[in-house]
Amino acid sequence: MPTHLILKDAGVDVGFFATKYTTGRTTGAPSNAASIGTGIFPSIPAKGETLTQYAGTGTLNGVSINVEGQTFFVGASAPEMVGPEGMIRRGSEDYCKTPGYQALFLGALWHIARYHNVQKTLILENLVVGLPLSTLKTHKEYLKDACTGIHQVPCHSRPGETITVDVKNVHVTPQPQGSVVNYMNSQNGSKIKEDHVVLVLDMGGGTFDWYACNGNLRPLYKLCGATNTGTLSCTTEICRSIRPSLASSTIAIERVDKAIRTKADSFEIGGQTYSMADYWPMVVSHVQSSFDEMRAAVGELFLVVDHIILSGGGAHILQMALEEKYPEISPRIHIDGDHVFGNVKGFHQIAEAYSED
Repeated sequence: MPTHLILKDAGVDVGFFATKYTTGRTTGAPSNAASIGTGIFPSIPAKGETLTQYAGTGTLNGVSINVEGQTFFVGASAPEMVGPEGMIRRGSEDYCKTPGYQALFLGALWHIARYHNVQKTLILENLVVGLPLSTLKTHKEYLKDACTGIHQVPCHSRPGETITVDVKNVHVTPQPQGSVVNYMNSQNGSKIKEDHVVLVLDMGGGTFDWYACNGNLRPLYKLCGATNTGTLSCTTEICRSIRPSLASSTIAIERVDKAIRTKADSFEIGGQTYSMADYWPMVVSHVQSSFDEMRAAVGELFLVVDHIILSGGGAHILQMALEEKYPEISPRIHIDGDHVFGNVKGFHQIAEAYSED
């Protein structure tokens, strides 16, 4: 039970649908991505909710965080605490500037401290966080300043007391860059040559990002971009087609999202079973539309891409939709072996590179 702990490297990825973080490498394990510990919780900051409001709070998983005088409950149990009006997962270019985002970020720091059972002080030497390419230039410095420095989070083992988290250095990177770093450091990455062009397609909750680089990880900015057409807009559309009011139901959106990500045959809402066969055309159309938007933005430069890496929770659905409409690109498509955590594991590896400098 360490009172004080210094971690050299960490990654935090606050997405529209989920917040992911790293906890370090397993001692004595090989230096590959599999040895990087990770965690995840829903990106739902339950505004105004505190642990003391609920009976039997020992069953709740999460923490109450205060941001600018507002209280948010964040963690695995947050979905249980919000009704239709608590649905805060809305795409916004200023997402990283919201109190809800800050609560999720602090919640990630709390989860890291809890994992290591820190009692007083946690120091993070190098922390890597990400932004969608659509807001990287305009919001990079803001996010860096907001994440750097001293943060206070509740102590997980002593109610009423706090832990100091001191983040020494923050590095803001394009979100898809983590995925390409993780993939290239994997066994499959050996297929990529220095002069190859690698394109990462990341279908996240709030955005669809594409990021390109060469085999030396040098960005090719003319092949980079993003749209606000993530899986959240697709799941919301499906819920609205069933009943308009379901478009703001956290529970309904969670169930449809899970059915899409796991390629389930059906999902249940309100005691009724709905066949995914009725909704796959809507999903495929949504994904193909996002891909077409990327193709239009990239233009003929797309023809020089050697490898297409699919990442994010919607990677398998993205593969299915693309191979149906564009079978000629199938040989170039690769799915990150850990497409859910690949991005944040890449963040951790980028942090390690900064530590070595």
